[in-house]
Amino acid sequence: MAVRLKLDGTGKNMAQAPKTAETLRPPQARSSPRGALWIPGAAWRFIRRYPALPSGVLLLLVITAVFAPLIAPVDPFKSDLMARNTPPWGFPEGSAKHILGGDQVGRDILSRIIYGARVSAMVMAVSVVTGVGIGTTMGLIAGYFGGQVD
Repeated sequence: MAVRLKLDGTGKNMAQAPKTAETLRPPQARSSPRGALWIPGAAWRFIRRYPALPSGVLLLLVITAVFAPLIAPVDPFKSDLMARNTPPWGFPEGSAKHILGGDQVGRDILSRIIYGARVSAMVMAVSVVTGVGIGTTMGLIAGYFGGQVD
């Protein structure tokens, strides 16, 4: 367990202070009546009022996944040792060739994120198709037999 060194107003180390019920209490987390995810009220109302926004983000993910070879600026699997640990564009040593920088092997991070969207889109598609298939089958069985099955 890591000990945090915290100084109080007198300059004394709080780690050496006597442990009381007040210092041992964990910090209070914000909870939501709907579950673990807490979204501030204004943001939640905005998403509820304009449902096209999350749909637009989803559409952007799908388009990025489909056209990844055309959108990616560099081959995501090609290593360029001169671009190793390159900072993002806009930093003093960053370059426009690697907009989000390079990783430890010299691969372009933006290209790897774009190609990673393909995996996310595939998982999303398989999940939706599986859920629709199982839900439709269960609904058809319940509708046909009714009674206890329903």
